[in-house]
Amino acid sequence: MILIWLSLATRLQFQEMAESKIFEAEVLLVNGLDDGAFYLCGYAVEFALKAAICNRMGIEMFENVAIVRDISKSFKIHRLNDLVILASLWPIFEESKSADQGLNGAWSLISGWSEQKRYDNGCDHDTANDFIEAVKVFMIWIRNYW
Repeated sequence: MILIWLSLATRLQFQEMAESKIFEAEVLLVNGLDDGAFYLCGYAVEFALKAAICNRMGIEMFENVAIVRDISKSFKIHRLNDLVILASLWPIFEESKSADQGLNGAWSLISGWSEQKRYDNGCDHDTANDFIEAVKVFMIWIRNYW
């Protein structure tokens, strides 16, 4: 069975959404909405990785791309480590983290994020701020590949 993705984003849209989620998370943080800031900023990483997948595969994924249904399910995920692998970036990322302790430290914070964070309550301001700063470090790296 062939599935055509028409309802999801293009590579450029993923890039724009990634940048937007960081800005929105910062607005939430400034306004004392720390849980929302933390949760929302994780989507910036997810969207950036999906843009990288598009770029590395040479497609405008999720728009007019026919993919076997079982394969397409692989891309409709939120697991950040899996998205790094799907983008064929894992070896490069491991090398980059080894060479850049800032990136390595940022990823150690980011990699624990999941869409299930929406159920968490009680994220403090410093934790949310540290997470947003870690995402900004990651974004510097991922922009080379998206």
